[in-house]
Amino acid sequence: MNTKQLMQKSFPFIAFVAGITYFCLRILGFDLAFIPGDLGDSRFINFLLEHGYQWLNGDIDNFWDGRFMYPFQNTIALSDSMLGTLPIYYLFRLLNFSPETSYQLWWISIYTLNFWLSYFIFKKWFQKPIIAVVLAYIFAFSIFNLGQLNYMQMAIRFMVPVVFYAAYKLVATPSLKYLSIYCFGLVFQIYCVAYTGFYLLYFSALFIGIYCLLSKNWTVFTYFFKKEKRLYTSALFLASALALLWLLLPYQAMSKIVGLRWYREAIVNLPLWNSYLFPHEASITWRFLFDWAKPNVTEWWLHSVFAGIIPLFAILIPPFYLLYHLFKKITMPLLLKSLIITSSIIVLLHIRTEGGLSLYTLIFKLPGINSMRVLSRFMHVELFLLLLLFGYFLERIKTQHFIFVVLLIVVDNLFSTDYIPREPKAALIARKEKIIQLVEKSGTTQFKAVALIHQNQAHFVTHIDMMLAAQQIGVKTINGYSSFCPDEFGEFFLENSESGLQKWLESNSIKKEEVLVVSD
Repeated sequence: MNTKQLMQKSFPFIAFVAGITYFCLRILGFDLAFIPGDLGDSRFINFLLEHGYQWLNGDIDNFWDGRFMYPFQNTIALSDSMLGTLPIYYLFRLLNFSPETSYQLWWISIYTLNFWLSYFIFKKWFQKPIIAVVLAYIFAFSIFNLGQLNYMQMAIRFMVPVVFYAAYKLVATPSLKYLSIYCFGLVFQIYCVAYTGFYLLYFSALFIGIYCLLSKNWTVFTYFFKKEKRLYTSALFLASALALLWLLLPYQAMSKIVGLRWYREAIVNLPLWNSYLFPHEASITWRFLFDWAKPNVTEWWLHSVFAGIIPLFAILIPPFYLLYHLFKKITMPLLLKSLIITSSIIVLLHIRTEGGLSLYTLIFKLPGINSMRVLSRFMHVELFLLLLLFGYFLERIKTQHFIFVVLLIVVDNLFSTDYIPREPKAALIARKEKIIQLVEKSGTTQFKAVALIHQNQAHFVTHIDMMLAAQQIGVKTINGYSSFCPDEFGEFFLENSESGLQKWLESNSIKKEEVLVVSD
């Protein structure tokens, strides 16, 4: 093997190590001193993973009972379950790492999977390892991830490339292998993150429909139901449906209690045109856009859709490229044309005017979509399509010019850790231990549950403090945090007050003396 071949084979590993080092380890600290995110959602994801670990260990009988918001049942169905990637976290816990360190190692593992699975698919798609490396690096380590650090579960998107590749092959060369991969990938992604899973389902189905239409190839809808394949196809669909039913039925039952999203509630989190130019403030290269493009909405941080100049160009240029070919009557590959149309439709569906007008209303009532609140998360799927489009551009670049592409990627994704939301791991552990000591000092054996009241900090911080402490000592807690809560729990959740606690207890016929109430 000559030097050139050695460099080509080592390039993916160099890129991977560079990404893990520059992105993950700089955020975590090279001594794993920090946990990404604030004191809210990030710790809640750690709670959910630890809950799954205790369930697998047999310490909890019913997975869907999160043992918070006591005595409300099936509280895990108020948010993501984290079941898909639970085995990764479980492995680190079996190796005797602490919940916090296991969480950090789980996070690194997610980025590892994002890089290598996307690299594998990009390599199959373009048959050029150097293109695959470039695209996989952006998919895994771009500055788009910075806006998601408070919501650690959203990093899980490694099945997106797998499902889209299977969708492409289903039309191009139908086979039971690709149908199996497609179904497994969709189910698995929904188990990982419902947002990404449902977007992947609808976006991949849109792509299949457009590709079939343009190629005039509808065999994908008949091939799998030929006599010799009908049994396998039926069994595959049945197994996929049963797997999804086990996961989704608790959510369906919960939706009847807490209701679905109202359109007016969801539309405020749909991107505006300037959202596509709105970077996370940690970006070094693009920080100057932060104040200029910042949307005038209450939860502006949910609008950080900008993923760098390369994905932005992949949004803007391909539609005009397609129109140019149509105008000049130049032949374009049907696959590329299908990807451009699919990507453009997705963007058009996920943009609104200041007055609230949007094509999103066409898909709002689709199952799964109608429960979503943070609509900018469609970008976790759209990003892969944008990178595919960029890949077709890279095919035209000579190998010796790729150094300029690499430099562009480096500059595009520079960031400073000074603006990264993260908390010292030691401080988080100390917070939890402090609450545990308060509870254990009073004893818990004679109480049905524990509750923490602390009105000198954000309400959600208090609730998660107590949830984590109660989880570690194996008791139920009144405190609770999730995407929804029962109306009767609202006052206690928002105010963390004695009166709110009393109203919740009365609504559930629980005497106050049956609950251990501690104050910090």
